[in-house]
Amino acid sequence: MNLNPALKISMVKKALFLMLALGFTPALAGAKECQSTYAAKDYTQAFQICQEPAQSGDRVAQFLLAYSLENGLGTSKDLAAAFGWYSKAAEQGEPSSQNNLGLMYQEGRGTTRDLEKARFWFQKAADQGNVNGMINLGTLYMKGQGGPQDDQKAVQLFLQAAMKNNSRAQNLLGDMYFYGRGIKMSDTEAIFWYRKAADQGNTTAMLNLGNMYLNGRGVEKNLTEAQNWFEKSARAGNKAAQVQLDQLKKAQEQPETAPDTLFEEVEVQVVGPREGSKVRGKTVVVTVRLSSPVTGFVPFVLVNGDEVEAEPSMDLSGRVSLFTLSIPLPEDAEEYRLEIGGAPTDTYQVIAAFLTLLPE
Repeated sequence: MNLNPALKISMVKKALFLMLALGFTPALAGAKECQSTYAAKDYTQAFQICQEPAQSGDRVAQFLLAYSLENGLGTSKDLAAAFGWYSKAAEQGEPSSQNNLGLMYQEGRGTTRDLEKARFWFQKAADQGNVNGMINLGTLYMKGQGGPQDDQKAVQLFLQAAMKNNSRAQNLLGDMYFYGRGIKMSDTEAIFWYRKAADQGNTTAMLNLGNMYLNGRGVEKNLTEAQNWFEKSARAGNKAAQVQLDQLKKAQEQPETAPDTLFEEVEVQVVGPREGSKVRGKTVVVTVRLSSPVTGFVPFVLVNGDEVEAEPSMDLSGRVSLFTLSIPLPEDAEEYRLEIGGAPTDTYQVIAAFLTLLPE
């Protein structure tokens, strides 16, 4: 059947009107195809399909393009381009983009490092219930980066994320209870949250839970349970758990050693610099004394909650009690909160030292 041109145009207009009335547009169709293709893990095709809806302003398509560019999925990595698409989606209120944009500002990837902007975007994401935004914002509050330091605010944010069953937040909340940061110290609460996280496969929480059983903190001392949790964590690739496991097994192979002396406590003491001292530069040299000499001391150092590689002044494989550590410091921090611990081969419980320093 041949239709005259005027009738064809009329039919097309009616069809378009019906599509718009039903909320169906070509851009919407492209956005759905973009998401479904990405969900099917056909990243190369998805990267092409998502272009048009992203250009038309679809914030999910913009997020998927950004994530693909950041991680090299279906295209080559391009952090600057990823930053651009995250920015577009974040400005439209897409919460995952807001969190990821905060991370790019925090780490200086694809843009200049800016901790204030990182905190701003983490806050935007957290306000929308994004758990990663809550955790990242809480971590900045805990470290005092991009704004004031506030342990109580960090606890609130970790709790919000932990209540959403996020294992990372649960472990962090356990740490806050264990050390009494921003909340009253409680071994019982610490072990409650460590267990929540460990049951979800968080390897750090497994290690922490093992240490609680090892030392009888919040639970009755139980070396079998401690070993079980160390083994689970070590099997999942946690190196610190493997160190603890090896030490525990070595102690159990020495039947002549009294159980009460297997885990003698050794306290890390900071000789200098003093608490609150001002330091200049990218590293600080800290003099450390151990309350008892130990053999084979391996230092573990955290600065503002992040593990760093500390360079000892001497070979620590022998018997030592006094040494110095050269510790790298982060940029743009308002203060440096150091936690200095370690693991010797002949003494199994180390009480860490804490030191707060200020940039000059």
